[in-house]
Amino acid sequence: MSRITLTDSSNTDWFYPRLCILHEAGTVTASSTATGYTASAVSTPLTYTGWKGASLPDTIENDYGSAKTIDYIACYVRDIGTSATIEPEYWNGSAWVSFGTAVSITKAGPYAWMKLTGVSAAKMRLSVTGTTSPVIAFICSGAATAFPCGIPPGFAPASLNQDDEFTNTFSEGGQILGSQKLRSSAKQSVSMDAISPSWVATNWPTVRGLMNRNGMFFAFNPKDSADELIYGMRGKDSPSASYSSTQYMALSFSIEGPEIEL
Repeated sequence: MSRITLTDSSNTDWFYPRLCILHEAGTVTASSTATGYTASAVSTPLTYTGWKGASLPDTIENDYGSAKTIDYIACYVRDIGTSATIEPEYWNGSAWVSFGTAVSITKAGPYAWMKLTGVSAAKMRLSVTGTTSPVIAFICSGAATAFPCGIPPGFAPASLNQDDEFTNTFSEGGQILGSQKLRSSAKQSVSMDAISPSWVATNWPTVRGLMNRNGMFFAFNPKDSADELIYGMRGKDSPSASYSSTQYMALSFSIEGPEIEL
């Protein structure tokens, strides 16, 4: 199973990291909604709420109100439902067009469809089929930030390094009486170097500002690591930009999100 679906997997540009943090706002509606859920819940970055269709097939749509250029559509699935598939589509002004191939939802967590060249869309939607609807906590679409360099050695993918917190109970003699996991989350530290100051000046202020309020999807190598996609919010440490030499700059930031199901 791949969490990332690319429209042109042969292009070498996919080796570079992508951050989906610029989200186009709009009016969200669904063809049906199960009791206890709302379509508008997918507009917030929170993952404890969400939308679930009352019956399948079903669609949930975001109407931008005017044409926007989008090169990604992403969602966070809180519950997989039963035999569910999701296909992203966009409205080109006269018809619904597939944005990427349908994906079978076999694990909870983040999913993203990415294009190298953006398309003009007035609306986007997710078409959901299956036996019972998944619960989708968050949906977003827009233009991704493509970083101009790769990830250096030593990068630790969040899915392989979950942040688990345990509590252990010991007897007076020091023997283990019990162990319980309190919580598990995904935390991703990202550092990149050899970036031109002009790229940083053009892109970093906007990205850094969005980190303070938007949920984000991060893929460190969409081509070779299509399973490595994290969704979350900005981590505790402040995003930073610094000169690593007289000609280049380094960027660093962190993401914290729900546990990633392997």
